[in-house]
Amino acid sequence: MDTYIKHAKVTRITNHKDVKVADVEFAVEGFDKPLLAKFEKPHGASSSGSAGETSFKLGPVYRNDADLTLDWYNDNLHDAYEDVTAELLSSSTNIYELQKDQLEARLLEHGDVKRELEEGRL
Repeated sequence: MDTYIKHAKVTRITNHKDVKVADVEFAVEGFDKPLLAKFEKPHGASSSGSAGETSFKLGPVYRNDADLTLDWYNDNLHDAYEDVTAELLSSSTNIYELQKDQLEARLLEHGDVKRELEEGRL
């Protein structure tokens, strides 16, 4: 197994407009800060999709550019979270040449991520 994903963990699971949304923090080679992947599971979707696949789907991936020494109160007056999905999957930073569905599978396979998403709790 490769070392593309250094760590991954579910940090939050919420409901937003009848959609279960989960934040998965992870680190990959080529990025100096941890990234945040959004996974979504539409209301009414079963825990497992067809062929035993999870019904959680990878959405956008963000990088948190906030500097906690300057932004210690975590205000929302700036865009600390930058969408880096395209950058992550581009040929210059994507050293393993993963597609979005492959990144989704690797994140779900890492540690307890899939189990935590399916159980809906942390």
